[in-house]
Amino acid sequence: MEKPVDDLSAAAAEWSRENSDYSSIVEGFRANQALLDVLAERRAAVGLSQRQAAERMGTSQSAVNRIEVGETDPRLSTIQRYAAALGSTIRWELVPIAANQPAGEQTAAAPPERIVRAS
Repeated sequence: MEKPVDDLSAAAAEWSRENSDYSSIVEGFRANQALLDVLAERRAAVGLSQRQAAERMGTSQSAVNRIEVGETDPRLSTIQRYAAALGSTIRWELVPIAANQPAGEQTAAAPPERIVRAS
């Protein structure tokens, strides 16, 4: 029986030791959430409610909410439609993995804040 883990950081460190891909997977999820956060911030900045953005996208307010809070893994086309509803576009950028880090600890060469932005 596994012992319960009280500290998420300790659990993440243990999982990283057990699975060399874990860090890369976590970084991918963080980058995804960063993009969704940027979209939510942009929506608020242009003065749209979730309902108004949803109407422009042809979807429901609850679908926009699920996207913003990360309850769903939206398709690229959905992210593009959301950006368009906000009067923006998504610029995709492929960033090489930093070569000087050991396997399993590799992260993108640039932090998500630099590669995730709404125009």
